[in-house]
Amino acid sequence: MRERVADLVGGRISYVEEGAGPALVLLHGGGLDSAMLSWGHLIPELGKHFRVLAPDWPGYGGSAWSEGRSTTQGLVGCLEELLDHWSVSSACLAGISMGGGVALGLAARRPERVDQLVLVGTYGLQSHAPLHKISYLAVRLPGVMSCSWSLLRWSRTLTRLALRAIMRNRSAVTEGLVEQCHAAVCVPTAGNAFLAWQRSEVFWDGLRTCYADRLRDLPHPALLIHGADDPLVPLSTVERAANSLPNGMLSVFAETGHWPQRERPERLLAELTQFIRARRPARRIWTPPSSD
Repeated sequence: MRERVADLVGGRISYVEEGAGPALVLLHGGGLDSAMLSWGHLIPELGKHFRVLAPDWPGYGGSAWSEGRSTTQGLVGCLEELLDHWSVSSACLAGISMGGGVALGLAARRPERVDQLVLVGTYGLQSHAPLHKISYLAVRLPGVMSCSWSLLRWSRTLTRLALRAIMRNRSAVTEGLVEQCHAAVCVPTAGNAFLAWQRSEVFWDGLRTCYADRLRDLPHPALLIHGADDPLVPLSTVERAANSLPNGMLSVFAETGHWPQRERPERLLAELTQFIRARRPARRIWTPPSSD
């Protein structure tokens, strides 16, 4: 894997590049995340089939923080700049959580720049967050989120508990993953970038970004991968989205929470690769939770 830097108008963006062939852009989520944390363990294998490009969002990993970029639309603009920097006219976008919401945003804004979508536990499909009013107060009241991040930096045990809160497959919460996540939490700007994004998205009466009413206008082949036990994005919301997308298909991972590529990496790798190489959804699928 080659580590590179793109000097964009909004600041320096670090990214990883691997392989050759059709462009596959891997987009990480918010919170304690980065390109390598969400996707690094899959990039070598994906690089055998695609030109893989995995950026760190502003304020994450090695990328400079830009407060103006810490919104969903700001990140969409950042992604479009990156495609220009890479001389990629259109690409397959695979995004987890916040990264999935950005992928949907680019597909809605510039559909000609997107070939296919792989949306993993994606943001952008629901109108309200879980425990929405409490979430609103948590991101608005001074000191609440900064205190939470300080506690995570202070204790690896709390970092482990935070992972267990979003991951159903407990065997995937290894000491190695805990160490990686704790290192990500300790990046000084990571908490600032995520809090700025949350404050731009979470309002008292709902979330700013929801593409549910626009999905029928998206012609792109789309694979939605979702954990049956995802505590942040309801499965019912994703089922409706898969039925709304003209070329959408759904794959549900049993005993899996909000981080399928870390909880079930082999299955996700196989389904993602098969879907992209097929160039279109072969069929709409439903995997019952008991069959995994």
